[in-house]
Amino acid sequence: MEENIETEEIKKVGTLFGEKSSFLGLSILASAVIVAGTLIYVFGPAQGVRQVGDSPAPTDGEAAGVGLTAPEISNAPALGDSNAPVTIVEYSDYECPFCGKFFDESLDQVKSEYVDTGKVRFVYKDFPLTSIHFQAQKAAESARCVRDQLGDDGYWRMHDRLFEGQQSLGVTSFKQWARDIGVNGDEFDNCLDSNKYASAVSDDLEEGVALGVNGTPTFFINGTVVVGAQPFAQIAAVIEAELAKTN
Repeated sequence: MEENIETEEIKKVGTLFGEKSSFLGLSILASAVIVAGTLIYVFGPAQGVRQVGDSPAPTDGEAAGVGLTAPEISNAPALGDSNAPVTIVEYSDYECPFCGKFFDESLDQVKSEYVDTGKVRFVYKDFPLTSIHFQAQKAAESARCVRDQLGDDGYWRMHDRLFEGQQSLGVTSFKQWARDIGVNGDEFDNCLDSNKYASAVSDDLEEGVALGVNGTPTFFINGTVVVGAQPFAQIAAVIEAELAKTN
């Protein structure tokens, strides 16, 4: 069976990003029963689709299912109509090979068939697995630094470039790619080197952990969670089911 989701124990987030709350620590321990520091590949029932509620598209602070709080999406980079009947929120890692697989094999079709037609809004959230992906954190920050100067259009161009260049991730590459996109180089370097968006990236990760995310990629499609680099047909089936609920 094909491996299509990458997970690890999200250990003490306070150790990685600074102390946040005891509640978060408990959530982390409850969400991952995995040997510390190891990488596992999740197969079969642990991947795929599960229903978490019959709620409409997630909105800030509303419930997306029993015991689950919806992702915060108000300031997240997004593609598509904000009033689209279906919202997809992806928790992803720029260094994760299975996130790259989704990018390579499914995302363009999701955009052309659903985002561009006004049926779906696609939202990206950072979930860097920093203990195994050493460039993922700065990659996420680099996209945000581009957004600082060039807005969401620039953000998505950097998002694409990061996935296209997964085999060459690193600060030197980030600085060159950002310049290729058209940023002011000095401003970008100052943003990236100062860790301006480090805490914002960690906030996304902590939010994902609180929602039960423990691997990448994980998608919230209205009231349904899809785990792993599923083929487009699987993603489309969930989208169609959510669209049917709105009719």
